[in-house]
Amino acid sequence: MVMMSLELTGKLPFDTVMLHGLLRDAQGRKMSKSLGNVIDPMDVIDGRSLEDLEARLCAGNLDPREVARAREGQRLAYPEGIARCGADALRITLLAYNVKNLDINFNVAHAESNKRFCNKIWQSFKFILSKIGDGPFQSTDFKLTGQEDSTDLWILSQLSHMVHVCHAHFEAYDLHLVVEALHQFWYRDLCDVYLESVKPV
Repeated sequence: MVMMSLELTGKLPFDTVMLHGLLRDAQGRKMSKSLGNVIDPMDVIDGRSLEDLEARLCAGNLDPREVARAREGQRLAYPEGIARCGADALRITLLAYNVKNLDINFNVAHAESNKRFCNKIWQSFKFILSKIGDGPFQSTDFKLTGQEDSTDLWILSQLSHMVHVCHAHFEAYDLHLVVEALHQFWYRDLCDVYLESVKPV
């Protein structure tokens, strides 16, 4: 990309590059076709049955002994196949790992957990938008109205703190800490406390 951009435009396409460690399977093994532990991102996004995973192994060019070993590995790792998690859950999962480590042990179960997190975001927005009223939401500069109660002021302070924490972690390229701060704010502060307290009113 750098060479092509310099040749065609005379400019660098970016000035910062973030390198990451080697992506391994959940047990810390290097991903290998013969082990059957290679994880295709599309399998995590769309989901795959164990039968589909095994069919792909058999259609490849592996030695029959390696196919048997790989099938056994898949049966142990994904007895029910790989659940459909979606692209957003996969993105959050990859960001949640400390990419500065030399090795990153990718676990499909983490993507399944983050699918629930994405669903929590969707559900809370659905609730909030149902209370805003009809018509499209219009974003405006935020100003306190003087009608906020202590719970409103508390969630605004928690949001402000989360924004500052995320900004600091973005600056340090600690994306896993950004995801952690978002998880804590969304689950604990927004959904578990604030939304539950305002539902009656």
